[in-house]
Amino acid sequence: MKPLALLFTLAITITSSHGQIQYDTADRVTESDPIYPVLEERRSHIQKQYDETKSRLPVFSDWVLVQSSATAKLFPSLRFAGISWHERAHPDVKDRKVNLAGGFQTTVGVDTSSNKIQVELFGFGNYEAFGELLATNRVRIQDRTDAKTVWVAFCDLHFKHWQSKPAVKKSAKVWHLGDVTIDRFHYYYEVVLDDDHIVKSARLHADEVKKPVSK
Repeated sequence: MKPLALLFTLAITITSSHGQIQYDTADRVTESDPIYPVLEERRSHIQKQYDETKSRLPVFSDWVLVQSSATAKLFPSLRFAGISWHERAHPDVKDRKVNLAGGFQTTVGVDTSSNKIQVELFGFGNYEAFGELLATNRVRIQDRTDAKTVWVAFCDLHFKHWQSKPAVKKSAKVWHLGDVTIDRFHYYYEVVLDDDHIVKSARLHADEVKKPVSK
């Protein structure tokens, strides 16, 4: 299994058997919420992408609000909500086997003044979109406290339970967040800063740990 695929597999452990986000009922986005229509528009877009395949259909969770002090501190003009889904076979598919998957998740950030989606963060992959969000909002990391705030926000927005993983300062301009080694791979979310300690970019890395050569 490839390193990023392995990390994605580990992430599934925070969800139920069908890959649905676990949340308290108070966190659900209700129809009376001002951002509900734009969220449903996004869900409909995902649905239409499946409709075109005519082989699989998504089974969605409800939209759930991200209640996070770290996120509110870094992105005060945005409200975030996430949705997850798994797949079922299209009812018109009868004579052939269809490969189905689960554990899909995405989080969108809605501008509080315009009620328009400004960013979308997928729950798997290299998570570069979060780095772009940090850069756009000129988030600064000057010390370990700032780094921890960024990492907690990352975990909250992507519905990961990795908040306790350490932040390691590699140099004046590079931080490794969520630094952990699992089996043969070293995982870290690398954040690169400019001369003013403002985030330029960030992405997940997975490096294979090389065994020392025996003499």
